[in-house]
Amino acid sequence: MTQPKPLNNLVLVDRASNPNTSEGGIVLPSTDEPQQSYGTVLDVGDKVTAPVKTGDTVLFSRYSGTEVSFQGKLFVLMREEELLATV
Repeated sequence: MTQPKPLNNLVLVDRASNPNTSEGGIVLPSTDEPQQSYGTVLDVGDKVTAPVKTGDTVLFSRYSGTEVSFQGKLFVLMREEELLATV
């Protein structure tokens, strides 16, 4: 599957999904769940100076970036300044 290539100082992130079941096996409803504030870096733009690379897990604010749907898959495209930390 192809994915968008971020330009300049943008980073393409695959946001982590919320779990569907609890540790005890109870199915959790998907309504009113806040989205996860971390994800995996899929690609970085050519002008990114932050020490992140493809495959890194990064933390970011809940409302950071722009959600982009491409070929049926949701991505988050954000500026490198919006990244808070690597894990």
